[in-house]
Amino acid sequence: MEAMFRIEMLGGLRVRQNERLITRFRTQKAAALLAYLACYPRQSHPREVLIQSLWPDLDLDAGRNNLSTILTYLRHQLEPPELPAGAVLVADRFSLGIRASVVSTDVAEFEACVRAAETATGDAARMQALSDAIALYTGELLPGYYEDWVQTERQRLAEVYLLALRQLIRALVKMEELPRALDYALQAAQADPLREESLRDLLRLYAATGHPGEALQQYRQFEARLRKELGQAPSAATRDLARQIASQPLAPGRRQHASPAPTQATKQAKLERAPASASQAAPAGTVTFLLMEMETSPSSRPGREKTLPDTLPPTLPACLQQHGGYLFQQAGGAYRLAFASAAGPPLPIRPIAPQ
Repeated sequence: MEAMFRIEMLGGLRVRQNERLITRFRTQKAAALLAYLACYPRQSHPREVLIQSLWPDLDLDAGRNNLSTILTYLRHQLEPPELPAGAVLVADRFSLGIRASVVSTDVAEFEACVRAAETATGDAARMQALSDAIALYTGELLPGYYEDWVQTERQRLAEVYLLALRQLIRALVKMEELPRALDYALQAAQADPLREESLRDLLRLYAATGHPGEALQQYRQFEARLRKELGQAPSAATRDLARQIASQPLAPGRRQHASPAPTQATKQAKLERAPASASQAAPAGTVTFLLMEMETSPSSRPGREKTLPDTLPPTLPACLQQHGGYLFQQAGGAYRLAFASAAGPPLPIRPIAPQ
């Protein structure tokens, strides 16, 4: 029999029956009961277990009355007059369940796609199954619900989702589809903003697609968030990756977003192995990066084009020495610098007037 009801729990609780959409329930306990039955549709649940889960502080008789009231309400909402009693909810004096043959859920479909990816025999089929799973995961399980079983399942499904993202990212990198891989890396970083594995994937892909500035900005934001929320610094592996990205050479006379598409060799180098350290004098530990580019304007004389200076600003060497700075890279009017600390007065660097 084709499922008559679709119960969605990822990103919020919704029930769909043909053109009918149910998003509001009499109480949150009624919604939680329906979600629990939908998450475990092939089981018959003892009433005492449900009562203890929903109303742990009530005595058994009061809990039975509450459960009977909620069950009557859900029957009216899910089993309209044209359906026979028990068409959706199956109950007797001792247990309660949901008829699996008439109900489908986004959670079950999500997990089915993940299993299909595990058993796929080809890269294309595996990537399609992973893409389908990721598309189904529209948000965490039942946001706003705090029952123990919800929190356990929420964490489990979130881990499955992040693993699916990482597997798809790696498959796309292997296929040299770096822009798509970057899109999924952004999703992974947003799903768990404190996970360093996801951040490192994102930094590598930003660098590999010619956007080291965005990579370093993401790193700085992550570092600030980690210190604020956990009182910790990024791991040595993450700090090293940020330094390696900062030390990569800039194309002379080009802005970062105009970098040419990387070749297969440079993609592999950027994604799988890091460049060597620029100098023994480079600062270590938590490092503050400064990316600076000199802006010029066209000359007022006809026929002259704007140029970028090839020499250092006259005040820069002294400022670097005064503040313990390190010049990673110079290319035309673009400079990459690193400092052991962000503290201290601002650098008195003035733009060079165009010649």
